Amino acid sequence: MKKKTVRLSALLLSLVICASLLVSCGESKEKASTSLGEYELPAGVFRYIVINARLDTEAVYGENVWESESKDKVKAELEETVLSYAANFLTVYSLGEDYGFKPDNKELAYEAEDARENMINELGGEEEFLAGLEAEGLDEDTFRELTVNDGMIDLVFTAIVKSDEKYSDEAYLRSLFEGDGFIRVKQILIGDENADEDDLERAEEILARIRNGEDFDEISKEYNNDLFMFANEDGYYIMRGTRDRAFEEAAFALGIDEVSEVVKTDSGYSILKRYEKDPDYIEAHFDELTDEFYETLYTEAYEARYAEILGKLALPEDTDILAME
Repeated sequence: MKKKTVRLSALLLSLVICASLLVSCGESKEKASTSLGEYELPAGVFRYIVINARLDTEAVYGENVWESESKDKVKAELEETVLSYAANFLTVYSLGEDYGFKPDNKELAYEAEDARENMINELGGEEEFLAGLEAEGLDEDTFRELTVNDGMIDLVFTAIVKSDEKYSDEAYLRSLFEGDGFIRVKQILIGDENADEDDLERAEEILARIRNGEDFDEISKEYNNDLFMFANEDGYYIMRGTRDRAFEEAAFALGIDEVSEVVKTDSGYSILKRYEKDPDYIEAHFDELTDEFYETLYTEAYEARYAEILGKLALPEDTDILAME
């Protein structure tokens, strides 16, 4: 249920770090780029995004989907996915510019070079390192772009947290956790991300029983698919910007002891109930809640910029994303 900002290069970091970072930070060369509406994306990164978006799509619909009757519909979804992945990449650099960070930042280069050396040692040598790049279908410049973009996230995150002194003021943080922007809810989850009409019908039946006076917690023990709730009887303590949007909208619309309607979320069909916050819980989890607040700051900045950038992106008219290899 928790929402996370996906790092575009997370898969790649499990392999190796780009060898091109051995080049001096001050050295630059002309690189090919792809125009996506109002933005330019390194051509190698665009190719990487297209190929991985296509693989993700085929994982859902099957490799033969491009010969099926639904080809045009799925291709349109694929194009949206490509632009979404591109917006992820561009958003990180755009936020970095706000705080004076650029892709050639020395800190990023040095950290990546150290990581490269560590991975070469782990993989058994330079030859294995280069074989790993080839297996991923990457050139070294593209791998560098992806890795540096990933590292930029940490720089931006830290800069946002440090952008206002009050964010490190304990009294300010406690006032946030005691206010209405931080609430406690419990969830009964029916089905999963592939929930169907049968799951919806069962959720509505459960909600009717709650409306008729049956105990929320007792029904939760019997029907809940939310494993978190079985291990955490206190439920969820949440702030805006950290959970599925539908979940948040329903949760923050509730008063104390109110129960939501059936809500379709990314995880299935949910029934939520809001509870009073326990001051002892806040005290015991203060550091954890502070970290979550910091994550919220980053997520809010990220999502606002992402939406702005995505609205200005468009695929080149002459690009056939199904033909790219």
